[in-house]
Amino acid sequence: MHSRITRPDAMSNARPVMAGDERTSPGPTLTRARARAGFEADLPELPPAARRIEVPAPPAAVVSERLLRHTADVRRRIEERLRAAAGRSCRTRRTDLASPHGDSG
Repeated sequence: MHSRITRPDAMSNARPVMAGDERTSPGPTLTRARARAGFEADLPELPPAARRIEVPAPPAAVVSERLLRHTADVRRRIEERLRAAAGRSCRTRRTDLASPHGDSG
């Protein structure tokens, strides 16, 4: 998995957890999860606006140019498949409307 941080105050939570149908590593045990410092350790990593007690502001998601290009590519491929399927559907309907005797009426 490739992750690129585009802002100095941004942090990446992207980690591969599955490859195919398999986990990439075993999940943490309850003991390991409890031993992890958790929330208190992660809190300093948040931007100051997100750490405020009153009226906290969630960190903004950063959308990269790569993600925008990938989204546009996926959307284009889906639309092409939908157009192709619609074309097949129209041809099927025209065939179904033909007379069973081979004439058009």
